[in-house]
Amino acid sequence: MVKVAIGLGSNLGDRDANLQRATVLMQRFIRDIVVSSYYEAPALLADGAPKEWDIPFINAALTGKTELTSQALLQKLQQIEQELGREKLGLWSPRSIDLDILLYGDEVLESESLTVPHAQMLERGFVMRPLKEIASDWVHPVMGKPLSQILKTKIIGIVNVTPDSFSDAGTVFDPQAAITHARQLLAEGADILDIGAESTRPNAEAISPTQEWQRLELVLTTLKGEATISVDTRHAETAAKAFALGVEMINDVSAASNEALIEEVAKQPAASYVLMHSLSVPADPSRVVADDLDVVAEVLKKKKKKIAWLQTKGVAKNRIIFDVGIGFGKTAQQSLELINRIAEFKVLGVPLYVGHSRKSFMTLFTDVPARERDELTLKYSKQLATSGVEYLRVHNVGIHHGI
Repeated sequence: MVKVAIGLGSNLGDRDANLQRATVLMQRFIRDIVVSSYYEAPALLADGAPKEWDIPFINAALTGKTELTSQALLQKLQQIEQELGREKLGLWSPRSIDLDILLYGDEVLESESLTVPHAQMLERGFVMRPLKEIASDWVHPVMGKPLSQILKTKIIGIVNVTPDSFSDAGTVFDPQAAITHARQLLAEGADILDIGAESTRPNAEAISPTQEWQRLELVLTTLKGEATISVDTRHAETAAKAFALGVEMINDVSAASNEALIEEVAKQPAASYVLMHSLSVPADPSRVVADDLDVVAEVLKKKKKKIAWLQTKGVAKNRIIFDVGIGFGKTAQQSLELINRIAEFKVLGVPLYVGHSRKSFMTLFTDVPARERDELTLKYSKQLATSGVEYLRVHNVGIHHGI
């Protein structure tokens, strides 16, 4: 008997029923079946695919044991697909059922008809999230690591050392309060701390690099060595001083508009750089992507050019992380569109970063104050993680355990 992992997906008809029926049919040749929760994720679409193909998938994973060879197992799965009415209309076309062998014991195989482990599984959050739920200890035969250690979405805890942030105005402005808050976020499971001293909410007042460092210095010096730290800044002087303390990431909300800052980043070959799409800092609700433009296409076009430019300035592509900039230069509806279509940004070839926590796009669904939007934040965090986003910047770290 060989332990196997199968990926299931459906975006046509009664999606839940399709997955349930496929699971029942697999009991003919797979024993001891364990099924994950069901997760919804946007469809992957090939360039030029019809818009009507853009139908969200329900995805799941199951594990079990079989006596079949990997090739025989593949044939049985294809028979189930046919039995449940799958039609092949083109690459990534809608389908009533999609069954893939993700793992077959510790076998590594690449043939014309089958590749195991599945060639794209590590790149797809909608595959990895359900699989890790039920098989976190399974060691990937090629990576040599348990699935739990592969492609974990990193949770970034927000520390606003400012008197005027949109969500937690002034609550951690005192350096000692900020340090205490940062340590609490770490205790709750934050992978990274993003520490900023200049508010970017609408109508916020700009501060000088000197003021910014006065707010940051004690916090960064105290937390040095306790955590992986990102500094949220658009100032070159601040970045230089932060790097001198060992900061490993710069989160630049200015869309790489300060070339002096980029020069400082280029001097640090081990540091990561978060490139965000924005039209103004602070955010200005009157300056947004035009309504007659496809917001995803517009952001992609601009950032493909900016990523190429950064490389000419000495910032290697493997150091760049891209943030779509929820709420910066977008209407609430456009921000929601970016979240729902986040997987399309995978074509940039860099990790994705989303700061959606408590943001104003949520007023499309609720009228509660920003500090009371954690439940909605978590809903979208789960969706983004399932879509393969590598970094999520949030206020309430504790509720994100296990994402």
